[in-house]
Amino acid sequence: MNLIEYVIQSTETFRERSLGPVDSLVFAQLSYVKFEAVLRKQGRSLKRPRMRIRDFARNEDFPLLFSDGITDEKNQRFLLAAAVSRRFRDIPVREVESRFSEDDVTQFAAMVFVLDDGTEYAAFRGTDGDLVGWKEDAYMTFMDEVPSQTLAVEYLNRISKGWLRGRKPLYVGGHSKGGNLAMYGGLCADERAKKRIKSVDSFDGPGFNDETAARLAPNREKATYPMTKYLPQSSIVGILLESDEDIKIIDGGGLLAEAHEAYRWYIEDNDFRYLKELTARGEYFSRTFRDWYQSVTPEQRMIFVDTLYKLLRENDVNSYREVVSMSPRKLFALAGTVKGLDEETRKIFLQVLRRLAKFAVFGSPKSADKEEAAATPEASDAAGASEAPEWTL
Repeated sequence: MNLIEYVIQSTETFRERSLGPVDSLVFAQLSYVKFEAVLRKQGRSLKRPRMRIRDFARNEDFPLLFSDGITDEKNQRFLLAAAVSRRFRDIPVREVESRFSEDDVTQFAAMVFVLDDGTEYAAFRGTDGDLVGWKEDAYMTFMDEVPSQTLAVEYLNRISKGWLRGRKPLYVGGHSKGGNLAMYGGLCADERAKKRIKSVDSFDGPGFNDETAARLAPNREKATYPMTKYLPQSSIVGILLESDEDIKIIDGGGLLAEAHEAYRWYIEDNDFRYLKELTARGEYFSRTFRDWYQSVTPEQRMIFVDTLYKLLRENDVNSYREVVSMSPRKLFALAGTVKGLDEETRKIFLQVLRRLAKFAVFGSPKSADKEEAAATPEASDAAGASEAPEWTL
């Protein structure tokens, strides 16, 4: 069965059956629902809105709740399933926080689900369809701490204040970028918050750049609770950057970007169906990204990301879906249209883009360097245009 079917068929409360890995994913996926939009519309408190999951399942609010342009239809069905499920429908949603700033490159959201067994689940939202979130994700490759990671730590610290609140067991998790924030928050929160945490789950969330991973290593060694990363068998997101969590591989349908979608992961007997290793395609993508990542400096990565973002915005490309539909040739063509770009920046951008295209085609620095022809827009387009989502994700 898939995640929606699991929710529909779940009739036991958490008092009757405690939280498991699939439940953790349910709450991580529910965090994509923009509860904050409805609460603001109704003039309710984001911290204590006095609303349960089923209270949000009103079709007149769907335009507010679902607007990321990625999996809106499935998220609608998912919320409706949770709203009628005996296991999930009466769970209160509290401590909703959402921040978005293009100037500060910040896309952050988190919320707490209060389970009927006396425990709580803090869920961090992954990246939505706006390019600001994807730009912040890319900043993770060269920044020691991106704004959302700072906010994740502050969030866990804040919701753990108070004598009664500080004694409640807390599960932490998220999907995609939300998984990265859950791990970062779980490692960097203050001791009061850490005493609450029972486990931290990352569902296909990227890891940390080398410098950040080294800084967090002592925190990981001291962690007293399990920290688990769940990867679909063809993962192309969760395998990015460095990870030191326990890894579990899920049997999940779809290739490339499809594999990242949690609704495609297989569930049986109230748990995921696990595999022993990633697919060859997933391993290939991991090597390809690592080769590219190590071939450019942090400064070059920053210039590449900022220039790409500027390029896309100036050409009215504003969503994830628009980006993944573009071929390498189209990106090369757009590079010549960026206004106010000095020659050195343009040169670095094209160098990094060409190297990324070469690695995507030939798979390693040695073979890529031997095939200089792949650096041209024409060669990159011919080799990669039909599979643009594979290397643009």
